[in-house]
Amino acid sequence: MFADILKNRTIWFWLASGAAVAALVSDIVFIALASGDESFSVITFVFVLLAALVQIAFAVLRRPAFLPAISAACYAVGLGMHLYKGLPVLSDIVNQVTFVGGNAAYAVAFGAIFIACTVVSCITCFAEQNKTPAPSEA
Repeated sequence: MFADILKNRTIWFWLASGAAVAALVSDIVFIALASGDESFSVITFVFVLLAALVQIAFAVLRRPAFLPAISAACYAVGLGMHLYKGLPVLSDIVNQVTFVGGNAAYAVAFGAIFIACTVVSCITCFAEQNKTPAPSEA
């Protein structure tokens, strides 16, 4: 069964799957490092986790076709919340005033990962991920 899941896949499938795995791993590290830091949010954690799980479900099920769009939307919500919480932390550094506090390195690192996953997920929504139709679609 597992070999059938990986058979006849395009580069877009592998990019989307790689983004899902990267998001899943970084999301686990994200929540492990949270420790009350101002730039961390449970909403970010939940939506990035949900996006990764939806993308993995699409990789296994190969249908319904709208699952990548749901994954991209969840990544976008998680990214938006991360930027909402992380940009004030970066503003403190730019202005040289500690008002919000937080770890800027974490905000930048996780922001970059979440941006990459969101962009890849948005692109793969419009790309064919299978070289041939699924057996039930033929």
